[in-house]
Amino acid sequence: MYKQLSYQLLRLFIVILLCTVIFLVFHYTAKFIYPLIIAIMLSLGMHPAVTFLQNRFKFPRIAATLTVIVAAFFTFISFIFFIVNEIINGVISIADKIPGYFAKGTQILDHLTNNYLLPFYQKLASLIHTLDEEQQITIKEKVTDFANNMAIAAAEFLQQLLLSIPAFVSTLPNSVTIIIFIVLASFIITNDWDLLNTKMKSLLPARINSSGQRIMIQLKKATAGYIKAQVTLIFITFIVILIGLIVLQVDHPLTIAFLAACVDLLPYVGTGILFIPWILYLYMTGNFPLTIGLIVIYMIIVILRQILEPKVLASSIGLHPLAALIILFVGVQMLGMLGFLIAPVLLILVNAFYKAEIPQKIWQFIVKG
Repeated sequence: MYKQLSYQLLRLFIVILLCTVIFLVFHYTAKFIYPLIIAIMLSLGMHPAVTFLQNRFKFPRIAATLTVIVAAFFTFISFIFFIVNEIINGVISIADKIPGYFAKGTQILDHLTNNYLLPFYQKLASLIHTLDEEQQITIKEKVTDFANNMAIAAAEFLQQLLLSIPAFVSTLPNSVTIIIFIVLASFIITNDWDLLNTKMKSLLPARINSSGQRIMIQLKKATAGYIKAQVTLIFITFIVILIGLIVLQVDHPLTIAFLAACVDLLPYVGTGILFIPWILYLYMTGNFPLTIGLIVIYMIIVILRQILEPKVLASSIGLHPLAALIILFVGVQMLGMLGFLIAPVLLILVNAFYKAEIPQKIWQFIVKG
């Protein structure tokens, strides 16, 4: 009995050690191998389309790969062009209204200065004059220190901003190199997919190959489900905003709804990056009906997103809503904004490993060997 328990503990130690080694290797090599990981993921997505062209239309493998890559490139460029065109149209429309916005802003500033700031300053000055000389000197010193600290902070911020410009420019050549590497690696991997797949299978034991195939099948399903879920959520956001803006008779509702749906993917901020400044401006300018209308739209979007995201993700990926919610929450709490980005990947991986029965097999290995 003790001998069996010893072997079980040994196998448990081996599993923990192996998981630790995999985690450490990935942690310290991720910044070097992430372009290759991206290339493999792109190849994984392009492989079905390339195989379809090869089998259905008798394309040579290399021609099918080039066709899919070029089609994906032009689709991406067309999408970017559409976004830029919509932004330009929106900017042109806003540019026509800027003089009116500045005039309105000047009126608001004058109103705040004359009715709030100047009376407050006069009242504060009169209170300071009622104090004794030592207290007045102390207050003046504190104000001077505050002003100096603000000036130093502003100078440091400006300095860091200026220093970041050369750093950003210096990263551009490296970014171009990485993009070229990803494209070339994607082409090579996709073109030689069958050869690389056969070579990989020959290097690994049959048990690992079987588990790996099940994981890949589940990863494909989960990734497709996640993309479907995000498209569904973005479409819901787009429709809600579009209908709301049309009801409120806002100019360019289609452009605004499209941009809001795109920024809805941003962690934490989401549509708030567009709606909150807009709502504040309308409130300051006294346009209360439109302010209330936008607040209602924004609240509906936030509530719908919070309610639907775990459920849509769970149903699309095939995971229980509670498990999806826990993974999203833990990812955000542990890693902050980065966790918000990593949580969906963890969601897909956890689901794929669970569906491929990897935890059960690991437990079986620990218990029975």
